[in-house]
Amino acid sequence: MSEYAFRFDNVTKRKHGFLQKVSFALPTGTIMALIGPNGAGKTTTIRTLVGISGFDSGELTMFDHDVREGKLEDKDKLSVVLDDIPFGDTYTADQIEYVLSGIYSSWDADLFQQYLRRFHLVPTTKIKEYSKGMKQKLQIAFALSHNAKLLVLDEPLANLDPASKEEVMESIMEYMQEGDRSVLITTNTPADIEAYADWVTVILGGTVIITEERDSLLERHGMIHCSNQDASKIDPAFIVASRRSLYGTNILIRSRERFVAQYPDIALDTVTLDDILIYYQKGSEVTQ
Repeated sequence: MSEYAFRFDNVTKRKHGFLQKVSFALPTGTIMALIGPNGAGKTTTIRTLVGISGFDSGELTMFDHDVREGKLEDKDKLSVVLDDIPFGDTYTADQIEYVLSGIYSSWDADLFQQYLRRFHLVPTTKIKEYSKGMKQKLQIAFALSHNAKLLVLDEPLANLDPASKEEVMESIMEYMQEGDRSVLITTNTPADIEAYADWVTVILGGTVIITEERDSLLERHGMIHCSNQDASKIDPAFIVASRRSLYGTNILIRSRERFVAQYPDIALDTVTLDDILIYYQKGSEVTQ
C-alpha cells in the first residue's frame, strides 16, 4: 500500500488556470479538505491531479506513479466528482450504470442500488428531470460504487440541503472504513466538512499556504476579541489578520503557545476552519 494516495511536488501550471509551485500530499487512509475561496485554484488542482489538465513543471504522483503515464490500473482505482454531471440528460441512472459496469473492474451493482435508495433517486428517471442536488448525489453514488482507492470530490455538497449533506458525508465515512481508501474534498464552505477532515490544505491565489492535520491547525491558532486600543499592543508577528469595527477588534492569532507565554492575561477563543479561511484570505489581500 502506498504511503500517499497522491503527492504534488512544486507543481506549476501557467495556462487555463494557474498553480504556483504547489506542494502537498494526501496520506493514504485519510480525508483531506482542500479549502479556498472561489477562484483560488481548487478546481484547477483537481483537474491537474486526475489528468484532465496538464502542468508545466514539478512532479505529481498518484499511487506512486507519475500521473502523466496515465496507467489504467490507477484510473481504475480513482473516482472523481466534478461540478457538472458528465452524462447526457436523456439517460437514466440504470442506463449509465450499464456503461460504467463495463468500465470498472470492481463495479458493485448491489452497492449502487443501495446508494440510489439512500439518496432517494429513481433509477429509471431521466437525468434531465433531476434537480441539481439529485444530479450531485447521483454522481456521488457512481463514485462510491466501484471500490476506488481514491475519491476526489470537487464541491460535492454545494447544491445539497442540510439533510442531504449529512447523508453524503455518512456515506463517505462508510466508504473510508476499509482503511486503505483516501478522499480529497474541495470546498469554499469549510464548516460543511470540518468534523470529517483529517487534513486541511488551504490554497489562495494558486498557492498552497497551509497543509496540516486538522487538529494541529486548529490548536495552534486562536481568536482574540479585544478593544481597538488593546489590539494595537499585540506583536504583529502573531497576527494572521484582524477585523476592526467601532466596537472592537477580532484577531486571528498564530503560534498559540508562544502567544499565551507572552500575553498570559489575554483570553484566546477556539477557531474554526471558516475562521482560518476567512482570516488567511484577508491577510493575503492586505499583503498583496
